[in-house]
Amino acid sequence: ASYVYRDAHGEYLFEHVRLEPKTFRFRRRDASRTGGYAWDLKGVTVVLYRLPEVIDAIRSGRTIYLPEGEKDADNLCRIGLAATTSPMGAGKGKWLPQFTAALADASVVVLADN
Repeated sequence: ASYVYRDAHGEYLFEHVRLEPKTFRFRRRDASRTGGYAWDLKGVTVVLYRLPEVIDAIRSGRTIYLPEGEKDADNLCRIGLAATTSPMGAGKGKWLPQFTAALADASVVVLADN
């Protein structure tokens, strides 16, 4: 699976790719590389998943659900909820200040993995 991250205006930034066996890697477009991608985040602004939708939901006063992972965020969106996640997953040092700033005016429900 490939989860595309976009800036506030909907422009492509990077992807979080799930590989088998279950591992994750980041990639960004880079026409100078074989295959058209660089497998890193060099020079990329790191944002929350589904950021444009999250911004719209916050403006509409909707609650934002914060599960641990893109797959769960997508599943919540499929049932009509507004959801996002951190690209780095949960854990110390993985939640960045820009994520807090993006959700500053939102009502957020954190759905931690069990």
